[in-house]
Amino acid sequence: MHFVKSVVAALLATAFALAKPALHFDFEGENIGFDIVGDISFERGPRPPEFPDFAKDNRGALFNGGSRLVVKDPGRRSFLDFDNGDAITLEAWVSFGEIGEGDNVYLIGKGRTNNKGFAGNNQNYALRLRGQGGEGCVSFLFFSRTEKGKPGEWHRWTSDSGVLPDDGWSHVAITYEFGKPKSVKGYVEGKPVSGKWDMGGSTQRPPVVDDDELWIGSALGGSRNNSYAGDLDEVTIHREILSPQVIAKRYRRLEQPKPKYARDHWPSDKVSVELVEGFSSARGWPRPDLPPVDSYQQDVFGFFRTVHKYGEPGVRVDRPKTFLLRALSSVTLPPGEHECLVRSRWSSRIWVDDKLMISVPQPAKGGGAHHNVPKIPTDWPDYLRIPGPGDTEKRFLLKSDGNPMKVRFECLVGDVKGNKRYRHDLGETCIAVSVGDRPFELIGPRRKVPLTDAGWMTWRREKEGFFRNLDMNRRREAAKPADSYWEKRHNQAFDFVSRQANKASPKILGFLPGSNSIDSFVGNGLRHATKLLRRPPEEDGAIHFRDSVLPLLQERCFKCHGEKEKGKLRLDSHKAMLKGGESGDPAVVPGDIGKSLLFSLVSSRDEDERMPPKGKPFNAGELKVLREWIESGAAWPSQKRDDIADDEKKVTRKEMAEANLVPTSLTDDLSFLRRVTIDLVGEFPSLAEIGDFEKDQSATKRASVIDRLLADERWADNWVGYWQDVLAENPNILKPKLNNTGPFREWIYEAFLDNKPMDRFVTELVLMGGSKHGGGPSGFGLATQNDVPMAAKAHVLGTAFLGTNLQCARCHDAPYHPFKQADLFGMAAMLERKGISVPKTSIVALSTAGARKPLVEVTLKPGANVKPNWQFSSLAYFGAAEPYLRNDEDSRERLAVLITSPTNARFPQVIANRLWKRFFGFGLVDSPGDWHKVRPSHPELLEYLGREFVLSGYDLKSLARIILNSHAYQRQISPVANNQSTTEKPLFASQTRRRLMAEQIVDGLYHATGLPMEVGELNMDRDGGLGPETFLNLGIPRKAWQYASLSNERDRPSLAFPRVQAVIDTLKQFGWRPSRQDPLTDREEAPHALQPGILSNGILSIWLTRLSSEHGITEECLEERPVEDLLDTVFLRLLTRRPTETERDRFLPLLREGYAERIIPVAERNPTPWPKKIPAVSWSNHLSPEANFFVIEEEKRAREGDPPSNALSPAWRERMEDALWAVINSPEILFIP
Repeated sequence: MHFVKSVVAALLATAFALAKPALHFDFEGENIGFDIVGDISFERGPRPPEFPDFAKDNRGALFNGGSRLVVKDPGRRSFLDFDNGDAITLEAWVSFGEIGEGDNVYLIGKGRTNNKGFAGNNQNYALRLRGQGGEGCVSFLFFSRTEKGKPGEWHRWTSDSGVLPDDGWSHVAITYEFGKPKSVKGYVEGKPVSGKWDMGGSTQRPPVVDDDELWIGSALGGSRNNSYAGDLDEVTIHREILSPQVIAKRYRRLEQPKPKYARDHWPSDKVSVELVEGFSSARGWPRPDLPPVDSYQQDVFGFFRTVHKYGEPGVRVDRPKTFLLRALSSVTLPPGEHECLVRSRWSSRIWVDDKLMISVPQPAKGGGAHHNVPKIPTDWPDYLRIPGPGDTEKRFLLKSDGNPMKVRFECLVGDVKGNKRYRHDLGETCIAVSVGDRPFELIGPRRKVPLTDAGWMTWRREKEGFFRNLDMNRRREAAKPADSYWEKRHNQAFDFVSRQANKASPKILGFLPGSNSIDSFVGNGLRHATKLLRRPPEEDGAIHFRDSVLPLLQERCFKCHGEKEKGKLRLDSHKAMLKGGESGDPAVVPGDIGKSLLFSLVSSRDEDERMPPKGKPFNAGELKVLREWIESGAAWPSQKRDDIADDEKKVTRKEMAEANLVPTSLTDDLSFLRRVTIDLVGEFPSLAEIGDFEKDQSATKRASVIDRLLADERWADNWVGYWQDVLAENPNILKPKLNNTGPFREWIYEAFLDNKPMDRFVTELVLMGGSKHGGGPSGFGLATQNDVPMAAKAHVLGTAFLGTNLQCARCHDAPYHPFKQADLFGMAAMLERKGISVPKTSIVALSTAGARKPLVEVTLKPGANVKPNWQFSSLAYFGAAEPYLRNDEDSRERLAVLITSPTNARFPQVIANRLWKRFFGFGLVDSPGDWHKVRPSHPELLEYLGREFVLSGYDLKSLARIILNSHAYQRQISPVANNQSTTEKPLFASQTRRRLMAEQIVDGLYHATGLPMEVGELNMDRDGGLGPETFLNLGIPRKAWQYASLSNERDRPSLAFPRVQAVIDTLKQFGWRPSRQDPLTDREEAPHALQPGILSNGILSIWLTRLSSEHGITEECLEERPVEDLLDTVFLRLLTRRPTETERDRFLPLLREGYAERIIPVAERNPTPWPKKIPAVSWSNHLSPEANFFVIEEEKRAREGDPPSNALSPAWRERMEDALWAVINSPEILFIP
């Protein structure tokens, strides 16, 4: 019967006693009588000869997991409704690849659609598959009606056995008479299966009956977790119980020859890698004819990772629990018998010319920490790299006739029986061959890689870039479906902002330099600042205030009592100073030193009372300045903008020069190159970059280098560390603790690598999709051991993108901000997508008995349920999100739109201000995460930057280009130029001396010395015995942002990471945080003795100055060149300048001695001995007795550093290392010129 006929017949039926099905989907003919939602294709169904009862052209329907067929309920007591006393049979043919443990996917369901107007638990009946033990078990579900005041309950029956995934077509059925719980029967492939009521128990109560829709393939609004992914056919509903005999005849299957792996073209110049999904590990090896979901080519049979998997909107998603890695190529070996080895962390096998050569069993997985450290055989070759932790090695002999052989390698990644999911770490999986007496090499059709430590690590570093490109292509392809939405969004934003009034750039004074509109706004600020410093002759004490009092207040008071307004006291305003703060007393009483609280506090001898609370107290001279000023009347120059007309003649260059406000000149070319290179890519310019820049004599050379650096991939590396702080990215490689997140650092990196518009960046972050532990934005949603994770995330989002500090509102209404607890929890509920109950731990206990009124108030009670709501209407009104919503019922998406809507002018200005502060050291608002009661130093400039940012499509690079091309950015640094007015607000008359970020110091030194960053893997579970919920693998760092807390401060030496720790120790001394439980923008930058100490005597310093064979300076030393040229090269690589004459006089005598004889002839060089192998220690064996010994030996080798090059004379090499050490320890290396 064709589907269209059966549906029409069912819709016309009025009687229930039908001999034919009530509803029958056979997917033949026209699609009439139902709606298709999502992507469903009608493809091959069960067909002969395997299924002889079907037509040879039989069709089925392929559901993609979220798609569905929808049948409307005709009305009350329709043929789709079942009540007590009604008999029902539900049956379907299914073919699917995988089902997760505990998954419940819908085949047929009446109700529970999440449609408006219906209860969320209105399940009349449902046939589902439930994942149990790797099988899809038959499951019947309904919800009982409320009766006699007793609420309804869920009732679920599930079979004990089910359908094996990846086994072709199967038939499932359930029969039941409502009200008779013992009548339930389940069937798989025509045979009865046992089962039990495993939820709610059996019941005689009637089911819920209403007029909600019937869905095929999904439920709950299309929830992917409850949606069927696979093929369906012959989906049928009967209003009777079919007998076991009838159902037995439904399934007839004839065994077919087992398929073999076949390929039309066998690769001969590359290794083709295929990734196969959609099968169950419960069946072992999948069918060989399953098509790959992804493929790529590489050069040898070596595997340390695969390409990542991406889903819409271009974020990482997890692969299934188990997938197949298949690699194949034609390989030619010399005639004869050769020894081969295979290493693998998972079940693997090798085929040669379709003959199975060897299988590697699945190594044992599991917990514990007392396992033995692997032994290294006493006859192990010195050169041969030992197997990675958790890798199994097997050897076999391969006979070759000299002709090409078809080699096929298969590996079941994640193949562990049971429910646990393991990380898909590949370890160091490979196939290698030893031809004759030659060392083992990774095999490939053309290339061979030595299986040595250096060979493997060099090849791996090379392939990281290869995989980044592959990932980028897949990521951008996955993002394409969302591109049209964002193009529309940006067009709407452009139109909206274009309609707003635009303030023209002010006319710049003729004597001020300028390159673009930024310089006009900055110049206008300098002009007004000059006017504000004018004082009428009768204003006594004005000169004393400007020259003595103001600098003292700026240095000692404004940081806390300026924009931050601690204690509700501001000292950067005369009016506020006379009013006082929360104490109620004026800070200054002109002429009365005894009543001036400010003087009382700064002169106090009580350390608990004295101000400032940190740092040195006011000295006698400073107290004298303050006393004289107060006693003389506390004069303060007028800060009113006088009524002088905006005539450029009224402010002269001489007047501005007297105020030290004339902008400095442009910095020299090499200083500019170093500044812009560090600011944009976080590393020092290379020799090639310096050479190209110096050769360019065009007037646009600076603009050209800005464009080149903005297009550099290192732009992404340079931003990750910043956003890790701002967004409190806090992964822990060992057993997550308080406020640990997932490693969404990878998503940050890839977003900046793709130059993702910032509104899209924020939206993806707020939606928290993708992989939780594998590098997707879902990791942002984690906050381990936090009773209200989304409250923590709301605070992060507020400070990062809205300039609203909601931290205090977590436990009480904020005392110094206009935010209440309900504001924070309302945003948290939007992130949670439902109401949030306030826990007791989020309420501070206040006791007012016999005490003064508390400073804080608590307006939420424990247990209060806060619904999703947006309380920041001053930024964007609630309805502003409507034109941009894709799902108006998703409160999380609504929050993302409210933050990034063009009606919210705060968002683009916050981002512009963050960018400005990175490039100048001061922000236009100097507290980027807290804008409360803050007036920007240049409000018109900030408005201009925000507008340009929106018009560019929220393109951060476009905004950076405008700033970097300004004269203000490219100015010299001058200690004389006054960069501040009569408040602490900067004026940008010169650039600011800024210290490099910790990451820039480490990355810059590695890059300048040409030393590869080889520190090992950030992973305590190196043999892969435990899952991502317990241990993360953050990989082998290549940049400083990839480091994280080792969480091993109190543990045994066996858990140490000596080489990783050396880099972390350096990063920490310069403000890097190993743990980021809270968001932060401004790191601690105060200098201290450990900073020069770690650079001069730390382990990293030994590595950077040891001229080993891999060191970049070693290569420079081996070139034939004058010693003067070599010294220039060292200075250029490290400091981006040539040495001064004084420096030449100091360095050249040191290097000239023995320079002509520095290179040892090749024939006379002593071979560098292979280092003795050290067994690998992992969590699984770190408590074994010998583990400490092995890691202590690793620590010793880390302190010693790599062996020096055997190509340089030891005496001269040591002098060169001394010179290199001196340059690296020059203070200027830490600062941006």
